[in-house]
Amino acid sequence: MNRVALVAGGLARFGKREASWRDLAAEGGKATLEDLPELSPEKIDGVIVATADEEPYLAAVASEILGIKPKIATRVENLCSSGGTAITVAYSLISSGLINKVLVLGVEKMCHRQTVPLLEWDFTRGGVLMPAAWGAVYAQKHMEKFGTTEEQLALISVKNHRLSSMNPFAHFQKPITLNEVMSSRHVVTPLKLYDCCSKSDGAAGVILAGEDEARSLTDTPVWIKGLGESSQGATFGNVNPEYVTWPCVKIAAKEAYQTARVEANKIDLAMLHDAFTINEIIEYEDLGFARKGEGGRFIEQGQSEIGGKVAVNTHGGLIGVGPPIGATGVAQAVEILAQFRGTAGKRQVGRVENGLTLNLSASVSTGNVIIYGRNSH
Repeated sequence: MNRVALVAGGLARFGKREASWRDLAAEGGKATLEDLPELSPEKIDGVIVATADEEPYLAAVASEILGIKPKIATRVENLCSSGGTAITVAYSLISSGLINKVLVLGVEKMCHRQTVPLLEWDFTRGGVLMPAAWGAVYAQKHMEKFGTTEEQLALISVKNHRLSSMNPFAHFQKPITLNEVMSSRHVVTPLKLYDCCSKSDGAAGVILAGEDEARSLTDTPVWIKGLGESSQGATFGNVNPEYVTWPCVKIAAKEAYQTARVEANKIDLAMLHDAFTINEIIEYEDLGFARKGEGGRFIEQGQSEIGGKVAVNTHGGLIGVGPPIGATGVAQAVEILAQFRGTAGKRQVGRVENGLTLNLSASVSTGNVIIYGRNSH
């Protein structure tokens, strides 16, 4: 199998944008292509667009906008994990030898929506119940079982807003205090306003290449060492019977660690899906960074800060950067690339050997884990 690496990445600023979907695709795609001027658009033979937008044929539209005429142009829709799944699909196409260079472009226009896309199948949420309701259930259960506190949840938001304030592409550009989080209005108890991510528009792109092409295109390829993905269904009432342990995360992580031949204690950097602050705490545990029930203490002790056991969400996470659906997982990969290159500025972790991304969908029913490394073996 052909080894695969990230060789370029770019972003369109996340936030409430006046731009259309096509504008965001052009902005994010152009930034990605300009990150690797040695690769002309006509040499890209695959375009995968990650989006939950309802309009059809958007991969061909994005390709035409960017001047690419690929062998394969297709879209991936897997709700909030669309970006991670799209990178996995691109990896599969390249590693099989079918194509060699793929642009993965995550694009979403969200801020014009009054609600998140409806999940009519999920009758356990009443079809239209806002996602904060299930996030609150997970938080309540974790607090009841392990003594996790609202202050520990709030520390996630403080950390991620501080890091997003150092990221010029992030939606939220100002740090916030613990008191601001704790005094913000309740959305669904115990989750408060700053415990939740906000709607955001944005785009993110990465270029993946096979081993020979990657080595010729850049001196700093970032290799995909392991992947894992799991879908446990679609309905909140069926996929997480224990509430405080998320099966799709554990299954995807186990597969990714095994294929990468890397253990959790070797991960230096992790981009996690913090749609709500409780997510990041449970993910610490299910990914093996902290023991079950100790996620709250993990953040309290500074173990997920830069300089801690594993630096988490150095770009600001969904809470700080914003969560445009299809762009979320791709933006995680862009931050991985920057950190490996040493170009993350004030957010720089240091020398990174192994990085991990976790991209989730719906009420944690689908999980995608990708492990990146400095070396291809």
